Amino acid sequence: AVAVAAAAAAAVVGTWPGLLDMFLGFLQREVLEAGRQLDAAGNKVLRRIFMEADDAGRCGPGSCNLLRRAGVAFDKLQKVLEASEPPGEGLGTPVGRELVAVLSKVLLPNAQYCQRSTVATFQGLIEEVMCRCESLQQRIAAADDEAARRSSAATAAGRLAGQGAAAGAFGRGKEALAAEAELHGMAGLLAGLLGGVPGQLVPQFVADTASFLVEQLKWLGQQRRYGRLDVQLLASLNGLLLAYGQELRPHMATLHSPLQQYMKQAWGERNVRFKEALLCYCRLAVTLGGLQPRAQTELLTLVSRDISAEGLTWDLQGNKLQQQLAALAATLYYQQAFTAAAASSSRTRHTLSSTGAAGAAAAAGAASGG
Repeated sequence: AVAVAAAAAAAVVGTWPGLLDMFLGFLQREVLEAGRQLDAAGNKVLRRIFMEADDAGRCGPGSCNLLRRAGVAFDKLQKVLEASEPPGEGLGTPVGRELVAVLSKVLLPNAQYCQRSTVATFQGLIEEVMCRCESLQQRIAAADDEAARRSSAATAAGRLAGQGAAAGAFGRGKEALAAEAELHGMAGLLAGLLGGVPGQLVPQFVADTASFLVEQLKWLGQQRRYGRLDVQLLASLNGLLLAYGQELRPHMATLHSPLQQYMKQAWGERNVRFKEALLCYCRLAVTLGGLQPRAQTELLTLVSRDISAEGLTWDLQGNKLQQQLAALAATLYYQQAFTAAAASSSRTRHTLSSTGAAGAAAAAGAASGG
């Protein structure tokens, strides 16, 4: 790996497309076909090649070096990650971490690069990221359970020794903290992939991805810690609802049900970005019919409490949070009025139908008596 990388690095500056081809071919032969892994030097060269090929100063008129190979690059990176078992584990290897950096910092931020790829390749990458997130979540949950067990045992021992409950204080270990940090990176990568898909995802894949995001948020809600990770996942879910609302409409009631408790628990959070993302989700869920009457009433109560809070000063021109709150309130009040009007119309039709039926019966009776 080092020899190939060194030979590639020695190539002249004007051959970046060829150099990229050389390295992608190396990944195909050595990593995919022979099952070898890049060493530390090879990993560094991999990222360096992509960074240099992405440099606008090295592009010719109207043609970027990396743009000419972007589609092949996405495909090869996806295949390298997919080659690891179980699914998603490739993202945790040294070469996988370098590929995450290449995707996050070079390929995904450029819409032109994404358009050179395919929907199938993006779906494969998204599946790998979701599998990695689930693996990390399991590791964090297991580490938390172990920390709780040790804390409980140490607390009991401390009480027996007369030292009090404080003797059993245990926090998250290094492994759990590292897994949590990687989970943040995976959430950001997932958001980038969902935002860069070069076409329309398969409807069932969209529904599965939305279900995955809901389960992740439900898990975070059980920990009652709402922060940057929640913001990233909510942003991804909101993006799916905006892009595929009609496809997800039949699934909205099922999707929202686990998030109703999450929404109520997190409503009072002061993190502005989180609250904006939560309000945006609630508005989309209401619009797409995801809230049952009771859930909608609970949400309306929360919104009414916020908009009538003492000392609230409205600034709808510059305060994005208030804009989201006002938009959600308007949507809820409209839905309430529409539902009431539909119910009234239904009762009127039923009354007229009953009256008409009674009149017809009376007429028929009179005719028969005559």
